[in-house]
Amino acid sequence: MVEVGRAWLAPGCVALLSLLTGCASVTQGTEQSVKVETITADGRALSDAECVLVNEKGRAVLRSGKAGPVRRAGGDMTIRCELDGQVPALGQAVSRGNAGLAGNILLGGAIGAAVDVGTGAAYTYPTWMQLVFGQERRFDRQSNRGDGPTAGELLRVVPASEARAAQVDAPVAAPASPVLAASAPTAAPVAAALRRGDVLEYRLTDGLTGNSSRIYYRVDRAERNEVVFNQGARVETSSGRLISLSSPTAGLFDASSPPEGWVPPQGGPGTRWQESYVAQTGPKWRHELQATITGRDVQLLDGQPLDVLRLRYEGWVYTPSGLSMGSLTGVPFQADVSYAPALQRPVKFDATMRQAYGPALRESLELVRIQR
Repeated sequence: MVEVGRAWLAPGCVALLSLLTGCASVTQGTEQSVKVETITADGRALSDAECVLVNEKGRAVLRSGKAGPVRRAGGDMTIRCELDGQVPALGQAVSRGNAGLAGNILLGGAIGAAVDVGTGAAYTYPTWMQLVFGQERRFDRQSNRGDGPTAGELLRVVPASEARAAQVDAPVAAPASPVLAASAPTAAPVAAALRRGDVLEYRLTDGLTGNSSRIYYRVDRAERNEVVFNQGARVETSSGRLISLSSPTAGLFDASSPPEGWVPPQGGPGTRWQESYVAQTGPKWRHELQATITGRDVQLLDGQPLDVLRLRYEGWVYTPSGLSMGSLTGVPFQADVSYAPALQRPVKFDATMRQAYGPALRESLELVRIQR
């Protein structure tokens, strides 16, 4: 049915390309109206909080209790609402394809669909969300079953120490002078060793679609030789070597993590070594990689400087091909990693892997903050 529609619609699209910016694009516009409400944990409504909404297309500032426009985008949107005397209310609004995208696909409007995906017009966020002071919640309009606010899923309790912290994803402004910089309040050092209760917030981005999501690792136990995250879903040694991973959530990062750790003991710039291993999780691909510590650098993490080692992993990953699971095909793989020795873990991971069939996989995983 779709192919037939495409056959008779395509000539019309070609004829109208000189008159229209897109071919039969079924669009809902690049902006949508969003209403954000703020309440206390006991359900008491508190309005007029300042809410900052950020996605890959831009930043909007709204007052809670009122609706306002935001740019549509394929990636999720972060929300931070602040009000004097309250711990911030945080939210994540999930982006979903809307009726315009479905209409383009059904009508065969490939050009229109591509345009709407690029501009963000193909996506919609929940239109009414109720954030709770002192909590971070995830909002997905697919879970809405009525005309009220979209039901939110509790992700974590926000510690009181976050009150009046920097805006979510806002650019870090340079201090006006060294004197002002020295007198400004500072957060807990990001380079301190991980301890129980710390929450590591990563952003995972698909390089092909631009879609991004947040991944959280909560430290449930930090002992002398072992660090346990997310109730045992991820377990590492204190030196960062992966012991077990029962719930992989970080894409290529999880599927390609070296079992013996990212950096050899006493490794410094110029160190080279060979990695040959089968990943412990996911499809369990075999890796044959050359690893190099290419240098040292300083990376900002939530506005604070962090010393890192720059790593390069490149070589081949062997994946099943054809109908026979026993037949393996080698495909090129490359990963650039920023590794923080103080945290014993990568703070940024950019990887590209070719596929035997289909487009290359491109993913980025970046640590954006540590909640202590």
